[in-house]
Amino acid sequence: MDKGILEQLLESSRYQFLKDRKKDLHNVLKSLAYFSFSPEKNDFEVVYNFFHILKGAGGLNLNRLSDIGNEAQELLYEVEEENNISDNTLVKLIKLIGEVIKIIDERLGSYEDDVEQLSEEKKNEEIIISRLSNNNQSYNARKRILIVDDVILISNLIKTRISNLDYEIEVAKDGEEALEKIALFKPNLILLDIMLPKLSGVEVLKRIKEDKSNQYIKIIILSAKTKDKDILECIRLGADDFMTKPFSLEVLEEKIKALLRN
Repeated sequence: MDKGILEQLLESSRYQFLKDRKKDLHNVLKSLAYFSFSPEKNDFEVVYNFFHILKGAGGLNLNRLSDIGNEAQELLYEVEEENNISDNTLVKLIKLIGEVIKIIDERLGSYEDDVEQLSEEKKNEEIIISRLSNNNQSYNARKRILIVDDVILISNLIKTRISNLDYEIEVAKDGEEALEKIALFKPNLILLDIMLPKLSGVEVLKRIKEDKSNQYIKIIILSAKTKDKDILECIRLGADDFMTKPFSLEVLEEKIKALLRN
């Protein structure tokens, strides 16, 4: 791939990632406050998912945000086991969130002069990727793939990797959007992350398999979770394959071609 195109995708993905995390911060702080008074699973998951997403920031060269995600998740593992949060842990998490706010504000501030340009890059992203595609067949004749991942860079890299194959490709960045696109786009194969905003990948998988009209859909799980119990849960729910992050794009491409061969 042309180095300039890759850098353009990286830059626009980084900008969008920061904007999305800034939008998340209000709900994260609110859920953390609620959990500290009355531990509820939903509030815990909002906080946990936020920091899990931050772990992926390293791929966007936002290394401190990635480190913060790892530090926070270590703290949250203890909270999950005890179903309670100590004052000391609460203070540590609030400090980490404060650092996240500072980093995001500083990085977004540095984009101020280039916001218009970045916006144009985002609008042109589909054009850039389409130029790498060989669109030789009609829409109805092509197999359709839905990529579901909240980390935009991962979606873009996968999409760019397989765009030279003759597939129609759509992207969703949360569980609710995924279900909407499944209904409209009717994908033949879904690449599904587990840790998603709004609706988890496991819940999306359950809902897909509950609908008999979706039985033809092949599903590959892409997740940072590596425990056997997580892998087995997805396979038992009907996933066709499971790849742990980070994964090889070349291997993923071959798995996609194998599943869509029939």
